[in-house]
Amino acid sequence: MHRTRPVAASRAMRSAIAILHGEHASSTTVLKKLVGHMDHARLHTFKPRLEAFSTGLNFVATFLDQFHHPKEDEYLFLALRRHTTEADEVLRDIQFDHAQGARALAEVNTALDRARSAGIEELHEFGKVLKTYLDAHVVHVAQEETIVIPIACRVLVEDDWQEIDRAFRANRDPLFGALQTKEYPGIFRSAANSDY
Repeated sequence: MHRTRPVAASRAMRSAIAILHGEHASSTTVLKKLVGHMDHARLHTFKPRLEAFSTGLNFVATFLDQFHHPKEDEYLFLALRRHTTEADEVLRDIQFDHAQGARALAEVNTALDRARSAGIEELHEFGKVLKTYLDAHVVHVAQEETIVIPIACRVLVEDDWQEIDRAFRANRDPLFGALQTKEYPGIFRSAANSDY
């Protein structure tokens, strides 16, 4: 029997939210580790292994822009709009970020390309651009975690949660699934798992 009223912590709701939290945490971890690697290199005055940045940014672009964000737009956000206008303003901001994601990452990659073939000044500039991208990502995730998901918990019904859960279950875990392939070599996993 389908539930047509909001439900408290059903299995589908718990599963969908756990996946959302996990994907947010994984993408944020990747970016924080890359920024930490850059800061460590600056502190100890050595040139970091730039291929780790390229691999990490490729992961972020692939996972967020091709899997995570489209599923938020097509399932979670669409379901919210069916039930309430309460989240409309924040959803407009979030979906604007989604639409601009490729452009923002292109700026980071352009700065990385300059750092490959230029001096220390360009390397420091890349570090600044990367940190700006991380900061924007953290704000974006916080809006989803503290505003969107709590509203969803109040207004979505069981059918919504089942559909959202199915959609997100189709994603592979971004840090320990998609990265464990030849596409993502050990150098990035080492950087991502380091303590700096």
